[in-house]
Amino acid sequence: MPPKEVLENVSGQIAKETQKHISYISSTSFSNMISSLQEVHESAAETNEGVVAVLRGKNIQKHLFYLFKNAKREILIPSSEAKEHSDFLDDIKNKQKNIKISVFNEETNRQKSMPRMCVVDEDVVIFPVEPKDTHPDYNLGIWIKHKNLASFSKKLLSA
Repeated sequence: MPPKEVLENVSGQIAKETQKHISYISSTSFSNMISSLQEVHESAAETNEGVVAVLRGKNIQKHLFYLFKNAKREILIPSSEAKEHSDFLDDIKNKQKNIKISVFNEETNRQKSMPRMCVVDEDVVIFPVEPKDTHPDYNLGIWIKHKNLASFSKKLLSA
């Protein structure tokens, strides 16, 4: 078979398949399915109170900066992180006067066997791995966005 005929056959088959997909997407059954999925998504979005994500390596610092920059009420941060980000936190204090920045002594929390963590409004970032035990590229942070956990963490760290 000459290459030109092969290409014409393949082109015709692709055109048929494409037309079949377009007609399916345009059908009522597909529209009903999309509407049902949209309703499920909207109802789940309203009931979803929390988000959990694992942050690794440099993404941890990027996400912390994002949380600090978008803070509305309060930042609760361990002393080591406060030292590391002091310029950035000072900048936030100067620009956004209504944000309360609290620094807690993480040595006291280590004695209580608590992990390192930062709390920003309704966001909590927990650091289960000690920085001295891992390379920065393999560091791990768990970001949890949940109002009740943030409130509990603030009370725990303030005690």
